[in-house]
Amino acid sequence: MSDITSGLKLIDLSVEELKFKRNYEFDAEAEIELLFNFGAKIEVREEQARLKLTCDIFDEDFINKNLPFFLKASMYGFFESKDTPVEDFQVNCIAILLPYLRALITSFTAQAGLPPVIIPPINVYSLVKQQQEANEE
Repeated sequence: MSDITSGLKLIDLSVEELKFKRNYEFDAEAEIELLFNFGAKIEVREEQARLKLTCDIFDEDFINKNLPFFLKASMYGFFESKDTPVEDFQVNCIAILLPYLRALITSFTAQAGLPPVIIPPINVYSLVKQQQEANEE
């Protein structure tokens, strides 16, 4: 195995939930800021891990806030590692699964008749730190 090859493997992935509601009263000329929130939760069992990654775009009060839609997506990634404990790869697991979730959101919004929503790059280290702080509370 090469020095740059990871011992971490993505075994499978699946979409758990995709919830979408559209605001047909939205003023298409209105300028809006893309508001989104990510969450990550990893469960480790021996050499395997299951990562749940979620993304909410806007919130369920989207109509009152004159926003175009509400979207909630969650996806699971199943990982294994033979050489290193999987929990040591938490940041890597998120970084591997995140592009799949971003692609799901982009393709779904385009197929829903909206301009494709492209989630900007995410600082995975900051996301992990936020999740750890939230779990400590």
